[in-house]
Amino acid sequence: MEDSEWWLEYDAAAEWCARKGLRGEPGDPLPEMLSARCKREIDEHPLAFQTRVRDTAYALAAARSERS
Repeated sequence: MEDSEWWLEYDAAAEWCARKGLRGEPGDPLPEMLSARCKREIDEHPLAFQTRVRDTAYALAAARSERS
């Protein structure tokens, strides 16, 4: 995986958490098969990941609202 590609995986993990109603907090489950780099970034910067999950959940809710 290219150095820049792990961000795509990070965003996908944040979306996975948001869709499951998780907050991305330490101890919350994460998608299976995360790369070591992505898991390390989540573990080392938990507040940043929680922010990404929250922002993603907001964006998903806004998209649902627009379709209604």
